[in-house]
Amino acid sequence: MEIEFNYYHEGQKVSSEKIILNHTNSIRVIFLETYKRAIKKHKFKNWYNNRDDNEIPFNFKLNNLNHDISSYEQDFSSIKYKLNMDGTIYLLKGYDKLYTDYSITELIKLKEIGVIKSDFNRIDFSSPVGLGAGFWVDDLKLFLDILLPIIKFGYKAYISQKERIELENTLNQLLEKLKINNNIENIIELRELFDDIDNWTTKKAKELLNISEELATFLLMAQGYELIENGWVHGTSKESRKREKIWNKQERKYEKFRENFYK
Repeated sequence: MEIEFNYYHEGQKVSSEKIILNHTNSIRVIFLETYKRAIKKHKFKNWYNNRDDNEIPFNFKLNNLNHDISSYEQDFSSIKYKLNMDGTIYLLKGYDKLYTDYSITELIKLKEIGVIKSDFNRIDFSSPVGLGAGFWVDDLKLFLDILLPIIKFGYKAYISQKERIELENTLNQLLEKLKINNNIENIIELRELFDDIDNWTTKKAKELLNISEELATFLLMAQGYELIENGWVHGTSKESRKREKIWNKQERKYEKFRENFYK
């Protein structure tokens, strides 16, 4: 596969090269080789001279029509996800995106899943400078408190105390799994994953998150999805809209918690 790689320095394109790659080639290796040649040729300052190759950050965009990538902007990669070895999906946060490598095979799979919307016959990239520190809220207990009220609508009309305890244990296990396996730590990140993919099926949710059919159904219904034939779509019924409204309300509560936490 032929891909055009354009390297930008301080917002200006300084090199353009078309390279034929096989499906296992590393995208990051191309970035590193181009970056080092540009520094040597144009005498650019090497901000990362004392770092190992795996510690040099790169922004990149796929088929970037605006050509607006800048070395001085923390303009992260247009890809928010990566695949684990078992095929489940992994959420990239903050600076993680700047150090992640992809093969052509993985890009193709991510496009098939639906989290990559464009082709990738051209990749624009740069190495950013002046990176600051990031932070992330990690509160699984709050996440659990947010999910439980949603259960009353459409998933189960009524649950006994015994069922509630069992469900809490199940959701606790789910949240731990989402955190460890998928790097998803809060309700907003979970909802954004579902928003980023257009065509959901129960099978796709099961495989990407490595969860049971019951939990996949719960998460889709909790966000207001309805099952139509073999796929899930945002529902228009009174019940599905009510579930979505509750999810949005709980998400606002979570955002308020984050604001108060960091005051």
